[in-house]
Amino acid sequence: MLTVQDIVDLDMMEQSKVKTANQTLKDRKVESVSVIEIPVEDFVRKDELVLSTGIGCGHDPELFEDFVKDILASEPAALALATGQHISTIPENVLNLAEQHHFPIIEVPWGLRFADITQTILQRMNELRQKEARQSEKTQQQLLNLILHGGDLSSIARFIQEKTKKPVIILDQNETIQGMSHGSDTLAQSWESYAALQQPADFIQIPIRSASHIQGTILFPVQEALQIAEQENILLEHAATAAALWFLRDNAVKETEFRLRGDFVWNLARGEFQSWESARLRAKSLQFNIDVPYVCLFARAETVEPRASLELQIRNTAKRILHLGQSLDRRMMVTYGNDEIIVFLEVNDEAIMDTVHTFFYFLDKGFTGDGGDFSLSWGIGENQAGIGTFHEGYKSAQTALTMGSKQKGPGHRTAYGDIPMYRALSILATNEEIQEITHEVIGELDRYHREKGIDLLGTAQEYIRHKGNISKTSRALHLHRQSLVYRIHKIETLTKRSFGNPDDFFLFDLCIKLWEVGMSHDFS
Repeated sequence: MLTVQDIVDLDMMEQSKVKTANQTLKDRKVESVSVIEIPVEDFVRKDELVLSTGIGCGHDPELFEDFVKDILASEPAALALATGQHISTIPENVLNLAEQHHFPIIEVPWGLRFADITQTILQRMNELRQKEARQSEKTQQQLLNLILHGGDLSSIARFIQEKTKKPVIILDQNETIQGMSHGSDTLAQSWESYAALQQPADFIQIPIRSASHIQGTILFPVQEALQIAEQENILLEHAATAAALWFLRDNAVKETEFRLRGDFVWNLARGEFQSWESARLRAKSLQFNIDVPYVCLFARAETVEPRASLELQIRNTAKRILHLGQSLDRRMMVTYGNDEIIVFLEVNDEAIMDTVHTFFYFLDKGFTGDGGDFSLSWGIGENQAGIGTFHEGYKSAQTALTMGSKQKGPGHRTAYGDIPMYRALSILATNEEIQEITHEVIGELDRYHREKGIDLLGTAQEYIRHKGNISKTSRALHLHRQSLVYRIHKIETLTKRSFGNPDDFFLFDLCIKLWEVGMSHDFS
C-alpha cells in the first residue's frame, strides 16, 4: 500500500516539512488524493491525502481551526497545506490539535503545484496496483501449478504459511481436516474446541466454493477483532480457488472410481463374468476381495417426488452406505442405478442375520433423509450368503424384495427365509399346466382391466381377502354395495366359475397368488 511516508519521501516533496505526528507516517495508507477548500462538508474521504491552500480561512485562526477539525472528522490520511500566500504560518493551536489526534500535517512550499503532486501520487498508486496485480497473478499461478503437479491440500496450507508465517488448516465439507501446514496443532485444537463446544474462535473461516457449492473451508488464525491484512485476504482467495480445483479433481477421481466399482458390482450380481479367475483379477484391480463370504442386500426406492430428488437421494444413500461399511469394519461392495441399490456385505457364516441387523441398525441411526417422500424397501438374500454366490444372492434378494412389497408395502425389509409360501408358489408357477389354468382363470380379468379400465382382478383379491364378505369388501374398495355385487357377477361370468363353489373359491385364491409372484407378464 502507498503510505504518507512514501509521499513525503518523493523527490518533489524534498522542500516539504512534516509538522505533526511524524511517527505515524509509515502506518497511514493513502488510497486517494484531493484538493479541498472551505466548506469541507462530505467531500473528504477516509484515508485520503488532502491538499489545501487555506483560501478563505487562512487569515482567520478560529475559522481555520474549524476547517481542520472538519477535515479531521473524515479520518483522512494526512493534510498537506501550501504556505506562503493564504497561510503564512500554520497556527500553533492547529498543530496542537493535530498532534493530539496523531494526525500528520505537512507544510508544502507555495511554488509546488498541487496538480504535479496529484499526478505523481496517482502515478505511484497505479504502479503499486500493477505490481500488486502482477504479484496476485504470480501467486495464483503458483497455487494452480501446485495443484496441477499433484499437490494436495497440505501443500496449499504450507504455501499459505510460507507467505503469511501463520499456521493453516483446510477442512472438507464434512468439517474433517484434509490438509495442515507445519505447526498447526494448536489451531487444530482450537478448531476442535470450537466445533465441539462453540467456544470463541481465534480464526476465520474462508469458504471453498465451486459452482456456488461449499466444498470445504480454510481456517486462518487472526487477532484484533478478526481482522486480516489485505494481502493475506487476496492470498486466501487464491488459495480457496486452488483448493476448489483440488476438490473438483478429487471428486472426479472418486466418481470415476465409484462408477468403475459400481459396474463391477452389477456384473457380479448379474453373473456376467466368464470365469471366477477373471472376476478375481478385476476385483483385485479395484481393491476388492471376493474370496470372503458376502450376503446380498437389494433395495428399491418405492416413493419419492420429484424425479430429480429420487436420483440424488439414491446416490447419497449409496455413498452413506459405503461410509457405514468403514464404520462396521466390514468389507462392502455397493452400486446403484434405476432406483435400486445393491449391497454385498461381508458376513460370518455362523452369524449372517446378526451382521445384517447390525447394518440396518447403524443405517437407520445415521439416516436423516434429504427431503421429499423417500422410502426404500429391502430384500435380503441370506439363503445364498457365501463365497462366490453373488448372482444367486442377488436373485434371492430380488425375490424377497418383490414378495415383501406385495405383502407389506413400501419401506419393508424382507429376508428370503420369510417368504416360504411365495417361494413355493414361485416353483409352482413354472409348471406349464399350472400356467395354463391360471391363464384361464385370471387372463380374462386382466384383459378386461386393460380394455375397460375396471380392475376386476383387484376386486377379486379384496373379496377373497375378506372371505367373501360383501360389506367389508365394499368398504375396503370404497364401492357401493350394488356396484360390488355387479363386479362379482361380472367376474363369475368372464371366468365361468362361482365364488359360491368352495373349489372355485380356492382356485381363484391360488391363481391370484400365482399372478402376484410374477405370472402377470404372461397375460400382456
